[in-house]
Amino acid sequence: MGKLEWMKLADFLGRVDAEFIKSFLDAHDIDTEIIQEAYEQFTYGGPLGSAQIFVPDYQFDRARELLRESGWHGNLNEEEDDLAEDED
Repeated sequence: MGKLEWMKLADFLGRVDAEFIKSFLDAHDIDTEIIQEAYEQFTYGGPLGSAQIFVPDYQFDRARELLRESGWHGNLNEEEDDLAEDED
């Protein structure tokens, strides 16, 4: 069994937006993790610091497809495709 790799799906200006998208993806059986630097949480009072959503590599394409189909216009990380191809 291969090692589970997490890939960054999207960047958010605040944690509230990240939590909203996390809920959407969780409802579609996509595993998610939100990462927010502790410094930004402290400096910006938590919800205003940047946050990222990560998904397992095997769910990355489906998660991105779901967000596109939903009409969400946020910042999807397109560079992960190149990274994933380089690792093969």
